[in-house]
Amino acid sequence: MLNCDNESVMEKGGNQSHTRLLKYDLLKVFACFLVIWGHVIMHLYDSDYVSNPIYRAIYSFHMNLFMMISGWFSLSSMKMTSKPFFVKKAKQLIYPCIAWGVFTMLLSDGIKILEDEPLRFTPSNMMSDLYWYSDFWFLKSCFVCYSLAFLGTRTKMKKWLWVAVTLLLSQLIPVFQIPFMYPSFLLGMLLKESKSLMDIIRKYKFAICFLFIIMLLFWTEEAWVGSHELSALIKESRMPVADIFLLRLYRLVIGLLGALSFFVIFDAVGDSVFATDGFRKLSILGKFSLEIYIVHTVVFVELLFKYISFTAISYWPFNLLVVPIVSLIVLFTTYKLIDIIYKFPVLSKLLFAKQI
Repeated sequence: MLNCDNESVMEKGGNQSHTRLLKYDLLKVFACFLVIWGHVIMHLYDSDYVSNPIYRAIYSFHMNLFMMISGWFSLSSMKMTSKPFFVKKAKQLIYPCIAWGVFTMLLSDGIKILEDEPLRFTPSNMMSDLYWYSDFWFLKSCFVCYSLAFLGTRTKMKKWLWVAVTLLLSQLIPVFQIPFMYPSFLLGMLLKESKSLMDIIRKYKFAICFLFIIMLLFWTEEAWVGSHELSALIKESRMPVADIFLLRLYRLVIGLLGALSFFVIFDAVGDSVFATDGFRKLSILGKFSLEIYIVHTVVFVELLFKYISFTAISYWPFNLLVVPIVSLIVLFTTYKLIDIIYKFPVLSKLLFAKQI
């Protein structure tokens, strides 16, 4: 999704640029752009964003795509011994959640003091879902997915068996969208390991893209609600359990197909086409997908977006013109902020536990 593996230069930064594949960096930039696009729709227009077909299309697959990329680049971590593995992943994925979570709470509370509103940085909030679940949920999901796969590889079971066992276990973990994220992580991992499986995906790439488009046509607002609001629907008996199960299966499949579609599209285009000065410069952002995810969430979603609204603009001009432009501005502004952070070693160490 974030490309959550050091060897893919989340840690090593530009020093290893000669080893990188442009298509995967650009794929991560594309995924980052989609995340920001969805957040702009969600926060800058006074309407029910779930009713927006563009929002539903983006959110049907974009986090699955991030997780598939993470799985693709996970193999080097899977070769580590247990203690270095968990230390590395906790430092890389959990520490930034804590550091930026505290920073966000303190910053937002500074604003709340000025506005005479209740503070967020309280002991009860620090121990509640507001903090531990909502803030940077994907990084925590990525940590769990890495851990599940790592533990699977450490068993003495055959690959097909530990894959099946960890897939089953993933469906029993109710937090951080693990039931939907882990299958994408595992598929990315298996695609990297198996040339024959990747060849099959390449062979049927047009069929995969076609099926994804067909499924999008039926990804209605009702389907979205039925696949996301599990506890509320069951508690209020608003939908039969069997229907909820089918809709959640639909959400899982459409996420996998969407992630695979763009994965094979970028793979088919390849580095030879992307090897231009413009694409090379743009690909630099792909080295910082984790940082972009965090910084844009804090600076724009948590803070600035609360004071901006485009509701006065008509619905479709907002979606087709304003949203892409604003999303690009946010993407490049976020990258500049990250660049500033990394100019100060103490700051980068404090916020990301690393330097470049």
